[in-house]
Amino acid sequence: MTDKPVLLVVVLDGMRRDLIDHANMPVLRRFMDQGVDCPESSSVFPSATRVNSAALGSGATPGRNGIISNKYFDPGVAGGRMIHTGLFPDIEAAEAAYDGGYVTTTTLGEAIAEAGLRMAVVSSGSAGTTHLVNPRAAKNGQPAICLRDWDASQPDDFAKRMLTRFGPVAAEGKPNSERMVQQTTMFIEGVFPEYQPDVTILWYNDPDLTFHHKGLGSPEANSALQALDREFSRLLDWRDSGAGGENVQILVVSDHGHLTARERVTVAPDLKTAGFSIGQNDDTLVGAIGYMGAIRSLNDDQKHLERLAAGLAEQPWCGLMFSADRNGVEGVIPGTLSRALLSNDHQRSADLYYIMRSDDRLNAAGVDGTCFFQGDMPDGGSIHSGLHRREMNNLMAFGGSAFRQNHVSEVPTGIIDVAPTVLHLLGLKAPAAMEGRVVTEALHGNTEDPVHKSDQFSVEGRAGVMTIQRSTTNGVGYIHSGAIS
Repeated sequence: MTDKPVLLVVVLDGMRRDLIDHANMPVLRRFMDQGVDCPESSSVFPSATRVNSAALGSGATPGRNGIISNKYFDPGVAGGRMIHTGLFPDIEAAEAAYDGGYVTTTTLGEAIAEAGLRMAVVSSGSAGTTHLVNPRAAKNGQPAICLRDWDASQPDDFAKRMLTRFGPVAAEGKPNSERMVQQTTMFIEGVFPEYQPDVTILWYNDPDLTFHHKGLGSPEANSALQALDREFSRLLDWRDSGAGGENVQILVVSDHGHLTARERVTVAPDLKTAGFSIGQNDDTLVGAIGYMGAIRSLNDDQKHLERLAAGLAEQPWCGLMFSADRNGVEGVIPGTLSRALLSNDHQRSADLYYIMRSDDRLNAAGVDGTCFFQGDMPDGGSIHSGLHRREMNNLMAFGGSAFRQNHVSEVPTGIIDVAPTVLHLLGLKAPAAMEGRVVTEALHGNTEDPVHKSDQFSVEGRAGVMTIQRSTTNGVGYIHSGAIS
């Protein structure tokens, strides 16, 4: 058997790391305890799925990779309407508009292809999630299987063989147990033996799906965690069987956490009541996901944006606000923080971001973290896309011979570090465009922690003091949380 590394990146969509316990997830909890656990790991902002799938796949923040939100306005795409990054037609339109450069930086999949190695994606997430984690998969002939939106799978002939052998796709459930079993089986019995990838990204769309619809701490949510743990156990059994070779390394991450959706609000009607013209045919466009919103002035009227920010600050549900950078801390709109603090300063970025207020209240099941929210989320469900610490603190853990054992690292790290670390394990140098770093403190034989420090940035806004908690490790920045007081 060869000692060539085989890398498995397991993504648990929406997994709050504080909910990983020995009761519901004993296998994963033991894996974290026996390998390397990184409790200070962070998502990128917004704490949304496709934003973080692009960050994982590119090793870069939204400010560099261009995927600034799950849903946003781009006048050059889709006739100027809001782009929904989860929908395959919108993804195709965006790639066409940008000539295959919708993700505006080098990706992990490209680096692996250039080295003559192989990468595969097997996902039960959306078409957008599957695409953005490896946006040039089709160009490089790399399989990307999407169980949720099968038409987004590629290459066609490979996808058809998988569907013929393992289909039809199991119906989506909450929890999504049957589909996750099918996903694991497809990887173990189909994708890996047929394609022999050096790197596989296995993206499970639970517990996110069940958390959203059934709520944190619900019986269904706990069942989803238990089902995920069974699939993770199957992956460990596969590793231990030697089917992947003698050098399988496993990286487990989540893209974000969740908060309980506590109180529903209606943003556009509230703003229209306050005297603002809101809508695609008016002078201001509001795009909203979860409890974060993005505002574009369609006529670049700065004074109008300033009045709108002041109007937002008067709403009881409005918290942190951000605009284009003025001086590294303040935004150009008075009473806002700089968008640069979010690493979300891109030409596609909104003129004004707002985040609804959140807190540390307990829900009915005793799980902390609640927020105002917008949209059609079921009562009692959960949500994300903001800056609460429970959303931004993502899961990151490592296991295998390449990593230390029984180690808890307090060094700040983040989802942007996955791609550089994967490349390092393969003996490859990360492209200069990748902003993340190799998580050296997790590697076998390393005993010294990299240099890291914490920072706090505050601005006095109309509705209170807005504060961002960040840290830096070896020059790489991570966002930990944001709050208003």
